[in-house]
Amino acid sequence: MNKLNYEYHSFEELVNIADNKHNIKHFTDLNTAINILKNHPYYTLVNGYQSALEETGHHEHFREGISLELLEKFHTYETILSSNILGILIAFETKLKNIVQDTVAQHFGFLENDYLDISKYRNDKHISRTQLMSTFSFISKEKRKVNHSTKKYRKNGNVPPWILVNELTFGQVKRWYFLLPAKLKEQVTNEFNYFNIPKERFLEFFKISLDILNDFRNGLAHGDVLNKIIIKDSVHYFHLKYAFSENIISEQEFNTQRIGKNDLFGSILLLFMLAPTVYRQILYIDLKSTLGLFNTEIDLNSSQSRRLLGIPDRIIERLDTINQEILKIHLAN
Repeated sequence: MNKLNYEYHSFEELVNIADNKHNIKHFTDLNTAINILKNHPYYTLVNGYQSALEETGHHEHFREGISLELLEKFHTYETILSSNILGILIAFETKLKNIVQDTVAQHFGFLENDYLDISKYRNDKHISRTQLMSTFSFISKEKRKVNHSTKKYRKNGNVPPWILVNELTFGQVKRWYFLLPAKLKEQVTNEFNYFNIPKERFLEFFKISLDILNDFRNGLAHGDVLNKIIIKDSVHYFHLKYAFSENIISEQEFNTQRIGKNDLFGSILLLFMLAPTVYRQILYIDLKSTLGLFNTEIDLNSSQSRRLLGIPDRIIERLDTINQEILKIHLAN
């Protein structure tokens, strides 16, 4: 096991370590280089981008031409990209929360003793319905840091599902959905099946997608660089075929090259399939704009871009094809 380094280094020392140990030069004066590391954490720049930008066969040694100034630009552009994608993901999450709470209220009622009754939910070998409903009950009755509406309803003796849902994380709402009876799950998913995928296939696709987007959201929210976000699951290619032509992603790319399986591109494709229509349009515009910034510094068709961002070659062309085949946005030149 490698020995961990607990030695403190000043910002000036970190500038020198970046140069001497990692071949990361700085072309501005020392004070400017120090300010870069004040704005962009050293370990984010070095550890975050090392695997994507290091020299072949030289562990921890960045390839020639990689400077602090360039890494600053990469991290700035990536922060913008991540923030924009997170906003789209939150729009999907908001709709999911709204549809789940409405379905629960419609079928189980709005009283806590009714809609938190574990007998109304299915058994799941991975999720304890007793534990989840107990957590929801604690949030509605006892949790200290809750919003004003929850406190107001709590004082009145009952927090309905449309108020409780605003206190829940993506993961908690996901598990709530997983525990719903089959007919109620179908009611929820009908609100997201924009491509008319057959019911059973869409239920499978939606379940996997929720796990993927949950992992992706957690990584974005914690400020992980995109190539370090761990996504454990993958949809199947036949799911994607309902929405995307081979010009966007081919079976060979997906199954052999693993493009779109556990990477940024795969998560983006899910958002193009599941986010509300207006947000899918915004996603396309934001991606083209921010990736255009990257393209001024690094060739988006290069292997470095693939490792850096988790995107395939021809990414702009693929996005334009998504627009032409699905979104049909007409942008002014």
